[in-house]
Amino acid sequence: MKKLIILFFCISFFLPFCAPRLSAQDLMQDAFFDPKEYEEDEDALKEEPEKEFTFARQAFEFGFNVGVGFDNNLLGTADILTSNIIIDLNELNSRINDDGVNINFNVDTDLFIKFSNIDIASGVWSFGFSAGAEGNINTNLPKSLFTLITAGNINENMRSSRGDITASGGIFMNAGISTSAQYGKLRIGVKPSLFSPIVFIPRSGIRYQLDTNDSVSLSTSGEISIYSPLTEDGFDINELRFGFDLGVEGEFALLSFLDVGGGIYSIPIVPAAMESRLLLSMSDMEFNVSGTDLMNGEEISLPELEFSSEYGREKLNIFRPLRFEVYAKVKPLQTGILTMILIPSAGFSVEINNEKGHFNFGLDTYTTLLKELIKIRLGTNYQESIWKHRLGLGFNIRAFELAAEATLRSSSFAGSFSAQGLGLNIGMRFGW
Repeated sequence: MKKLIILFFCISFFLPFCAPRLSAQDLMQDAFFDPKEYEEDEDALKEEPEKEFTFARQAFEFGFNVGVGFDNNLLGTADILTSNIIIDLNELNSRINDDGVNINFNVDTDLFIKFSNIDIASGVWSFGFSAGAEGNINTNLPKSLFTLITAGNINENMRSSRGDITASGGIFMNAGISTSAQYGKLRIGVKPSLFSPIVFIPRSGIRYQLDTNDSVSLSTSGEISIYSPLTEDGFDINELRFGFDLGVEGEFALLSFLDVGGGIYSIPIVPAAMESRLLLSMSDMEFNVSGTDLMNGEEISLPELEFSSEYGREKLNIFRPLRFEVYAKVKPLQTGILTMILIPSAGFSVEINNEKGHFNFGLDTYTTLLKELIKIRLGTNYQESIWKHRLGLGFNIRAFELAAEATLRSSSFAGSFSAQGLGLNIGMRFGW
């Protein structure tokens, strides 16, 4: 496997240098997502007329992106960033949806290099290599627990509560080669990738039962499984397990102002067969407090919450989430000073290991000013059960580009406007 990885990386770096000369095709470079090329007329390519100046990089670029995000659907920044923090439990309970309190964390970072506008067999090709880490971790607290805490046991239906505190998700290292080719109005691309889980949590959790009928009784059990190269002795490189998946995409210039496209990403080919596993569990706990004891002022001994961890081995085949997407690029403005592109999109994701699906959709607006000297992105997306509202700004002088993007996010649409979650992405690009 290690020899395969070394060969994979070597091919990705040296393949672009084996290609023929570079042409002068214009590209639209997006600082936040993979670039989408404009269509060009084949006759114009053959004649190679003098191109109008643009700050967009024509031949190659390399750089990095670093992005992190966190959100919940209970508390916003206004509840925390205040001089006097007042917690109204009844109000908080009214905010919680039936699916409980969701807490989500994600990371998306990569290094990349790309060579563009390479003439091969009457087509225009691009080659690239990228490596990084991406993924998310999700936890859930059931609403019944908060209802009992806030409402007490006045109502007979609320005197007993049970549920699961769950966790799931994964963060993956990845490295891949991307290749795309444009022939006339059609562009197609493919990206094979190696991936390895840094942390993977199959959906698991700790179960609790709280009873307040005649006394207070609490019992807990369960465990959370965490697959990772981390062992009792620290990080062990020998515990890294690599899988292989594939991404394909295509785009067609249907009209002068409309392109349509789509893609399938992380198509599972070979799973990462992880074995090193950590089990986090809470020891079974039971205690009883009667009303008589409380009224008599007798000393009440509450047990301590005891967590335990146990390292072990159990094989699990792990895949990255499979994603499908279709989109349209509507170009209402295309002038030398101002270019605007509207991109509505729709698709769905499948968490193969957890057998869970998500419907995704969104609308993004990309605007470039002064020959792509300034780039602006504004968008709203619903991605894998998280609402995200983005605003990004990039400054580009061709040889160097700096971009930053801020995100408001939450699993609740209303909560996303209350800053229940925030995200930040920073990227730099170099090239010509």
